[in-house]
Amino acid sequence: MHDLAMKQKPLLLLFAIFLIIDILVAIISPFFISASIFPYLDDLQKTGLPSFIYSFANFDGAIYLKIAFSGYLPLTQAFFPLYPLLIRGFSHLVPGIPLVFGLIISYSSLLGTLLLLRSFLKKLIPGKSIIWVLLFILAFPTSFFLQSVYTESLFLFLFACGLWSIQHKKWYLACICGIALGLTRLVGLFAVIPFAGLYLQQLNDQKSDSKISFKQHIFPYVVIVSPTLGFFIYSFYLQYSVGDFLAFFHLQPLSNAGRSTSLVLLPQVMYRYVKIFLTAQLNFQYFIAVIEFIISTGVGAVLAYDFWRIYKKKYKQLFTRFGLNLFSVVNLILPTLTGTLTSVPRYALMSISFFIVLGTMQNKQLKIILLGIFGLLHIILLAYFIQGYFVS
Repeated sequence: MHDLAMKQKPLLLLFAIFLIIDILVAIISPFFISASIFPYLDDLQKTGLPSFIYSFANFDGAIYLKIAFSGYLPLTQAFFPLYPLLIRGFSHLVPGIPLVFGLIISYSSLLGTLLLLRSFLKKLIPGKSIIWVLLFILAFPTSFFLQSVYTESLFLFLFACGLWSIQHKKWYLACICGIALGLTRLVGLFAVIPFAGLYLQQLNDQKSDSKISFKQHIFPYVVIVSPTLGFFIYSFYLQYSVGDFLAFFHLQPLSNAGRSTSLVLLPQVMYRYVKIFLTAQLNFQYFIAVIEFIISTGVGAVLAYDFWRIYKKKYKQLFTRFGLNLFSVVNLILPTLTGTLTSVPRYALMSISFFIVLGTMQNKQLKIILLGIFGLLHIILLAYFIQGYFVS
């Protein structure tokens, strides 16, 4: 037990440093950046918590808290139910402030994600690269959402837990994680891709025993499709409650004015951003548009390189890597179909192949430089987010 605790010590230290730095930025940011008025500010102030705490529930976080406290109100169905349900469940079990429970869920999920990812990646990449993968996740420009009242950390935890469970053939736990993913975010529906890739890899590794395993173990198939079950549970609830099976999609323009319910192809989105850069005034929104464009194209380029490596069979576990890559690509492209790159820097946190590629680079100096750039952008975006500016 003592040896296990010692092995986790570096990871726990990394987690603590990450939280402390972000909290310090949240405390200091008001001295350098003037506050912006954003929706639901009054509701957050009523919690009685200091601004550097309640500001971690800015924008979408405040809506999740409203859903947790009052259930689905009109026009809030774009937000999937599991995260607010967990907050509500904690509030019933233990007296306290729902916002605090949201933060506890996010903190716990983030720590669980780091632990599970480290274990899962041991069979996928060299051991020395794993800490780099985790560092890139924590330092990423928008990773402060992992400790905010948002679904990012919960989703990553469920995703990592599902992968780890399949890897260790813990099918019941994997099935629970799959259903939960479909109830947490729309992209959870596409977790069937890496789940299937990981199971195909197991069948391939078993070789001569693969046919026996294929026939005898029906439950892995249930696990693979389990994310669709979670998705359909919420969709049927929407059909029953508001008469719209796809209400979460049809309400996107109301939850974000820049989105459209008509599918927009990626080249059209990129053209729009180039037009913005050539015609728009230099201001904060211009800066955010540049960040959205750079992160989207940068992550996309890394994923394209990863796919090329898979195509050239440069990796050992090809099915697993392909499943993770394809999921990462879908995760990156899915929000752009609404006609904007808004929030893509935040959604990119779920594109796990991106971080694996960065973590396994051989050039240590380049990795340090990238970490420095990530960390600087992280501090800048967090400082503005805490002061009520929409950054992703």
